Amino acid sequence: MTDVKVLEQKENGFAKIQLDSGEVRVILTNIGCQIASVFTKDREGQWGDIVLAPQDLEHPELDSAFMGAVVGRVANRIGGASFELNGKTYQLAKNNGKHCLHGGVEGFNQKKFDYEPVEDGVRFSYVSPDMEEGFPGCVKFTVTVLLKGNEMSLIYGAESDQDTLFAVTNHAYFNLSCENTPIFDHWLQIESDSYMPVDDTSIVTGEVAASAGTPFDFKEGRVIGALDLQGNQQLKNVKGFDHPFVFSKSEDQITLAYEPNGRVVKISTDCPMVHVYTGNFLGGGVTGKLGVSYDDWCGIALETETCPDSIHVEKEPSAILRKGEKFSSVTKYTFEVMK
Repeated sequence: MTDVKVLEQKENGFAKIQLDSGEVRVILTNIGCQIASVFTKDREGQWGDIVLAPQDLEHPELDSAFMGAVVGRVANRIGGASFELNGKTYQLAKNNGKHCLHGGVEGFNQKKFDYEPVEDGVRFSYVSPDMEEGFPGCVKFTVTVLLKGNEMSLIYGAESDQDTLFAVTNHAYFNLSCENTPIFDHWLQIESDSYMPVDDTSIVTGEVAASAGTPFDFKEGRVIGALDLQGNQQLKNVKGFDHPFVFSKSEDQITLAYEPNGRVVKISTDCPMVHVYTGNFLGGGVTGKLGVSYDDWCGIALETETCPDSIHVEKEPSAILRKGEKFSSVTKYTFEVMK
């Protein structure tokens, strides 16, 4: 049985919650359902924190990298910061060049969620009012975080009283070395045969390209390696990986490993793809844990999600949540040690 403990509860509503299964310890906050720490053991039995987080957990508006937070209403970018739904055009905040990123200026990552302990975890809830950040419909949203043994599950649920757009993800950055060093020596395997190219503003072009024979081929697994920012235009566009990978199987799709200490994270999701972001612009941003300023490429975000800019690039946009329908999605993280 996982021990669920409220470590901190302030008068301003900020709360810090710990889940401890004995095999893994997770620290969460109720601002953005943030995963602030994940402590796992290496092959020597030493504990280490494998995710990045800002030093100041109470002011997410200062964290432009969305570290560890649930992002939405719509994760990733909406091209041109506008969309049409049911014949009406909705204007959104342009908070990423000319696009809307991760829900706008004050997305879910900055919201204080209500919370309640449940068996083996905690359930967060938030009601997003009609037209918050420009999105129609009042949305009731829940995120349940469960920790059982070495497995952490994020269970998302939502429903709206109007047709709207809704597509969320968690934006945790992993560094299995537990140090502020580039993730180039991490081993990554993705069950995927294709990816979605992006332009120089990081928006998907709508194309789905084969990954075989390109730097985007992680089907058999390989060390990420130094990024060829001059030899590959797609990597050059965004200074690294910042691309969706389309899954070729419906579960157990991702493995991230770090051979020097043996730590492994496996991810299984019902989402159709993962957006891989190698922390290309982390440098010079928010101060991280222990007062350390994170460098570029020192964390990798594996954002399980639906198609980015779905409303513009899909014939039947997967991001549309119809009135009365229920959104649900589950992503599971399994923490292991390499034998």
